Amino acid sequence: MTTELSLVSPDAEGSSPRDIMQAALRFLQVLRRRKGYVLAMLAGAAVLGAAYYVAAPRMYEAKASLLITQTGPDVMSSGTASAASGDSLIPTYEKLFTSAVVLNSAVEKLQDAPPEVVLAFDAAPSKEWAKTIEQNLRASSKRGTNLIELSYRAKSPEAATAVVAAILSSYLDFMDKNHKDVSLEIVTILDQERKQVEETLAEKQDQMLDLQHRVGDLGMREGSTVVHPAVQRVVELNRTLIEAQKNRVHLEALQTAVGDAVREGRDLRQHLLTFSPEIGRELLVSSMGLGPEFATNLRQIERQLIDERGQLNNMLAHYGEAHPKVIALRNSIVSGEQYMADIRFKAETQQNSIAGQQLAPLLTSLIAQRLAETRANEKQLLVEYQSSEAEAVSLNDRVAALQLVDNEVQRLRRLHETLLNQISKIDINQNQSDVRVAVVGEPLANENPVSPNLKMTVLMSLLIGLGGGAALVYGIDLLDDRFRSPEEMVEQLGAKLLAAIRPLSLTETHGAQAVQVHVNPTAVESEAFRTLRTVLSFGDLEGNRLIVTSTEPSDGKTTVISNLGASFAQSGKRTLLIDCDLRKPGLSTLFQVRGLPGLSDLLRSSEPVGAMCEQRILSTGIPDLDLLPCGPKAFDAAELLSGSRIEELIAWAEIHYDQLLIDTPPILAASDAALAARHTDGILMVVQPVKNNRRLVMRAVDEIRALDLNLIGVIANRIDVAQAGYYGYGYGYGYGENDSDDDHISPTSTTATSTPQHSPVVRRPDRTSSQPTSTPTTPTRRRPAATQSDNHQPQVTRRRRAA
Repeated sequence: MTTELSLVSPDAEGSSPRDIMQAALRFLQVLRRRKGYVLAMLAGAAVLGAAYYVAAPRMYEAKASLLITQTGPDVMSSGTASAASGDSLIPTYEKLFTSAVVLNSAVEKLQDAPPEVVLAFDAAPSKEWAKTIEQNLRASSKRGTNLIELSYRAKSPEAATAVVAAILSSYLDFMDKNHKDVSLEIVTILDQERKQVEETLAEKQDQMLDLQHRVGDLGMREGSTVVHPAVQRVVELNRTLIEAQKNRVHLEALQTAVGDAVREGRDLRQHLLTFSPEIGRELLVSSMGLGPEFATNLRQIERQLIDERGQLNNMLAHYGEAHPKVIALRNSIVSGEQYMADIRFKAETQQNSIAGQQLAPLLTSLIAQRLAETRANEKQLLVEYQSSEAEAVSLNDRVAALQLVDNEVQRLRRLHETLLNQISKIDINQNQSDVRVAVVGEPLANENPVSPNLKMTVLMSLLIGLGGGAALVYGIDLLDDRFRSPEEMVEQLGAKLLAAIRPLSLTETHGAQAVQVHVNPTAVESEAFRTLRTVLSFGDLEGNRLIVTSTEPSDGKTTVISNLGASFAQSGKRTLLIDCDLRKPGLSTLFQVRGLPGLSDLLRSSEPVGAMCEQRILSTGIPDLDLLPCGPKAFDAAELLSGSRIEELIAWAEIHYDQLLIDTPPILAASDAALAARHTDGILMVVQPVKNNRRLVMRAVDEIRALDLNLIGVIANRIDVAQAGYYGYGYGYGYGENDSDDDHISPTSTTATSTPQHSPVVRRPDRTSSQPTSTPTTPTRRRPAATQSDNHQPQVTRRRRAA
């Protein structure tokens, strides 16, 4: 059974806890690499914090505490809670501290205060002291108690203490003079609020009635299953309009088909039956010289035959084949079928005599008339639908507004009832109220300033520094989405760096002359491929079936695999390159064998793999290096690679060759690489650190590991130590009939020394010997005209088994 693979982005199914943890760990690694930015932000935050701590004015705080007790019944309590403390009145007592009466009285008491107290108001006139006190005064109650804590901040402890003492004194005087019994004032306040609520409620009720009249209220509210008639009309008109549009499209298509049939002289009877089966049948019957009653009789005979066949099946379940009723019924069926067959034969004969020119004017006129009617009907329906839709939208807005007003009316009614209940209870209990206020904490100022706070300043500096540094690093990391070096790439990917390849300088772009290791094996650029060969051959990564892929197009995977294959071939290993990029082949284009039989027709065929390989494998012109081209273009590449033929091919190649290298599409562009990698020893990923998007490369590595495939390592391509800055790129993997492959290295201005052209090599696909045979006797394979090379290109010949 073939295992199906699917490359799905982690973002497509949401972020799992594992993805979130990986993202957090990666961000920590980014912070560690760019810790200089974080330290700089911490230093800046520390400097700002220190400047604030030194320059900010010192503020001192004085506090006092009061106890509010109610010796009589609570004027706000209900009958079941009359013994509770006056918690509901505590907020009222708090607000009295900032009332104008208390503040103005406190300002009068501070007029004769010492100079240090007056200086705390920054030489402001005394009429503005009340505003300053209100801004710096805090009165708060402790939850679950009747205690109110009063605090005030000033520039000196003496001023803070004096202000708190003056506020306390004014508050106590106010309570002694006017609030021994606060019931009357509370009733007045509540009654004023009740009147305001009544006015607002009346306005909202009038507004709701007006909206109900405009909407035509049918009792529709939020959650109601009732649908307004206007909405129903829009739905019905929409359904009718869609049906009319379908009919119009059908008639337009039929009109076009009939017009084509008339111009080409084709038979129009089928179109007539399609347009109107009834008219078509009547025309057919009339052409046979029969009346309408004949068609009715014919349908009756058809129904009778269907009934008799059903009766025969029922009778056969109870009677034998020789039963008289069965025989009679069967004879009746045979007679009816014979009659119908004669009628059909006659009808077919008569149909052939009907001329298409007789039907053409009639059918064209009928379709045109029907189409005009349909278009007019559609236009009228569209106008009515648009009008109804606008009305429904407006209605929906009014219904929503009505719902909001209704909710507001309900809220105001509940509030009004609450106020009435409270007023009635206060009226009953107002002569029994008794509230006492006692100072339980005298005004006292702290000798140490409360602002600026050293611990809070340090904490905020750390938070701002760390948060700002993390945000700065995150922003830089988003803007700088490239690998700055191979080392950084290895650290983030968690994969081995197998080789670092410099930019190659070749003037040839096709054939063996475009392979650096073959053209100039002693060049420093060629040494990287020998190093890669050594790492793969003698390290712990040994494997003779390897996939070469990349993250994006134009990363140089075709150049890498061709030079790596030539390097293996130079070491004496018989090497086979397979162009498995069936969508946009790189090796086939490089060696100019695109369009020749190859991998695609081998995977589709059911012939023996070995025989087909011997017919399709070509020599590249480099000793010991052969190529299996991609073959004709395949639009079902994933389906071909999901079959068992690819596994048989790899098994055959492992027997006949020492080294197998497979060129596949970029891992993010298609699932071909993952499908082929199931049958190999591992994957080599080609990456350009200064070109590839870092997140795309990390995503590709994650997908390879998620599919449990063996990532042997990465190959850093086009590493230029003298290069500065980064390069942009366009991500995409297009396919086309005439697409040119830019996956191999483009020539640069440096010209490499040209080497003599190699003669074609024909060898046995046998592992017992890797020596070339005598001069081949088979002719070279001719390329299609579009891919013919000039005299400077090496010939690519077909391999065949020696006799």
